[in-house]
Amino acid sequence: MPLQFKTIFLTGCLSALVCVAAPNAYAQKWNFLKKGLLPGKVQILTAAAQSKIKRALVRAALLNRPSHFRTVTRAVNTYSFISPKRLLPKPLLLRNRDRIPPLPLEENEKVMFRGMRLDADGKQLRHILRHGMEVSKSHYTCYEPYDGRSYPPGTKAIYAALNPQSAVFFATSLQSSTDEKPFLSVVFHLKRVGWGVYVSVPHDIPPSWIYRVSALFRLNGQLTWGELKMDRDGYFTFTPYSAGKQP
Repeated sequence: MPLQFKTIFLTGCLSALVCVAAPNAYAQKWNFLKKGLLPGKVQILTAAAQSKIKRALVRAALLNRPSHFRTVTRAVNTYSFISPKRLLPKPLLLRNRDRIPPLPLEENEKVMFRGMRLDADGKQLRHILRHGMEVSKSHYTCYEPYDGRSYPPGTKAIYAALNPQSAVFFATSLQSSTDEKPFLSVVFHLKRVGWGVYVSVPHDIPPSWIYRVSALFRLNGQLTWGELKMDRDGYFTFTPYSAGKQP
């Protein structure tokens, strides 16, 4: 391989590493390498040629980044993403209640379920998973609280259902007939603290009470329930539930 071509190739590779890696730390290394490894040879490349090689190699590097940096990717039947927007069904699909599949869960003596409509970008879900559910944000007042205590009139409460399908209704119901913006339908599996059909919780629900999150997404044209998890960096993973199988 001619020396000039080797020089061009090596220069381009090192330049690409500078662009992909942390710029400040690696810019110094790049300048050092230019002086130490290629004395008198780097100048063979014109500025335009170096720029063209950098762009080509950076594009190739970006295409081969780890999957968790991509918006949506599929691996072993699991979807990873930073925002759930691409997987959300349009509200038009939810207007026909018969098209919404049941959550493949049964009542559990240790679990109660809360269905919620959350923002499509996932910010509200991140907040809840990190800080819990805040009773101050509830639109409902307390009725027959689970702890049997007496609370002042107008005290707010968070409600959960013992039947998972009741929670699905609240997670997927449209607010109006003109509802067109996609939203995130989730069912929280919470620590069970009551025995009524609907449980009234007149205080914040801590993250430790959240056992699992089920979400409804549109995969390959089909409405599908699955488990939605969040990692330490705020990335989500979604694993569809197997049809007819209790998760």
